[in-house]
Amino acid sequence: MKEGVVARRYAKALFDLADKHDLVEQINKDWQIFIDTIQTNQQLSDALNSKVISIDNRKALLKDVFGIDLHTLILNCLYLLIDKDRIEISESISYSYQQLIWQKNNIVPIQLTTAKLLPSEQEEQLEQAISSSLNKTALLDIAINPALIGGAVMKIGDTIYDGSIKSQLKVLKQHLSSN
Repeated sequence: MKEGVVARRYAKALFDLADKHDLVEQINKDWQIFIDTIQTNQQLSDALNSKVISIDNRKALLKDVFGIDLHTLILNCLYLLIDKDRIEISESISYSYQQLIWQKNNIVPIQLTTAKLLPSEQEEQLEQAISSSLNKTALLDIAINPALIGGAVMKIGDTIYDGSIKSQLKVLKQHLSSN
């Protein structure tokens, strides 16, 4: 099975349990603590993913490092991932879990790339306009790419809307060279 499919299944199971016990945000926070820690500590990540270290020792390591900092649901999920030799998909699970939170709260993440920094008023107007047209709360992630020359590229889910000058010039060039 593909990693994404498996990660979504784990995330959904964890989300359903957390939602049932009204712990969705707490679990998300704790999961992020775990992810941040293994991303910044390569030795810990290597030890948890090691096939040489026994399952019991990897679980003990998890308990020693995170025992009091993480909720029991997270620890049990991590123990299961170690048992099933799938701890390496923990980041994908975290991302899938976050998507489930957004879905529950009617939030849509949007990646917006512009040629230059937008004034904050324009950012707010854009966010409101997108939210209004989608009937969801827009969560903008804005990046700057001067290579766009002007305009913007917006990614909503798997759909990309390219209104950049760069892409318009490319289309014009293709049109002129085909004639």
